[in-house]
Amino acid sequence: MRDDDAAVYDPRVRLGKVGSGESRPVPKDAVHGLDSFADSWESDVELPYELVFSGWQMSDDTHPAGEGQTGYRLVHKTIRTVPSIALDLTFPNIQIRFHNGPITWGEPRFQGALSGRRAGNYMLPEWGSVRVSGTRREYNFTPNLNVNITAHQDTTPDANYVEILYRLPDGDWTHFADMLGAGRAGVASVTAMLGFMYGERLIGPLITEEVGEVFEDWHWNRLLGGRSVSIESQARAEVIDANQLGQRLKTAMITHIDKAPDERNRIRVAAQWYWKPTANLTWCSVTSATGSVSRRWSSGKTRTSSL
Repeated sequence: MRDDDAAVYDPRVRLGKVGSGESRPVPKDAVHGLDSFADSWESDVELPYELVFSGWQMSDDTHPAGEGQTGYRLVHKTIRTVPSIALDLTFPNIQIRFHNGPITWGEPRFQGALSGRRAGNYMLPEWGSVRVSGTRREYNFTPNLNVNITAHQDTTPDANYVEILYRLPDGDWTHFADMLGAGRAGVASVTAMLGFMYGERLIGPLITEEVGEVFEDWHWNRLLGGRSVSIESQARAEVIDANQLGQRLKTAMITHIDKAPDERNRIRVAAQWYWKPTANLTWCSVTSATGSVSRRWSSGKTRTSSL
């Protein structure tokens, strides 16, 4: 980059074209939040902070990004089950379509990242090796700080499909996992009805599951943001005594095995509930005689930056 370019463009950010390998610099006035993120960076923390980004697909002049109502989209391909005619069923907060045609879908891709424990969370891994020399053990690693995000979009060939668009209730919908959980909860009764009526032939393989926004005419804008990416190298390095870990786990396993089968089954069910909030959905709604109670689970800290 020439000196005069450095005055106009941010040298830390480049936009790349997938396939060709071409890239171009980004004007400084188009980059927001990166300086504050860099200034707030901390190393040797307990768990890496989450970097949240913003981005949209399928918006246009009539349907500008961020102007619709938060929504959820689910599309299943049928198994050789053809609609006799195109069917659209529209209710105040949900639309169900049984059609034949192409499906456009998309997602953000974090190159080189691993899926985190929670839906929509990714981690940029640090790779390293343990070297042993006599009684000395060393962990050799290379910090991985290069976050590479690709906005992927594709369109399928013509197919028979069931598409559900759902308007989420009003709320502070910031995190992908919250929106995904609320969307799944909102359409669960509909998919169950279709499943009981027509089975897997109608609700077949999953084509796409997305969060975004719905407009009055049921146009769909796909949200690429809401997900988060963490950088493993930000966390402090720790050593766990493997012998102690083995002894603790062995004691716990023996205690568990010695329990009666019914007790082990109760523990197994409780363990599944322990993992459910972090393994997939981080939102649930429980309805009782006193009304609806919403609960959220979250962990770690969040740092926000938008490009």
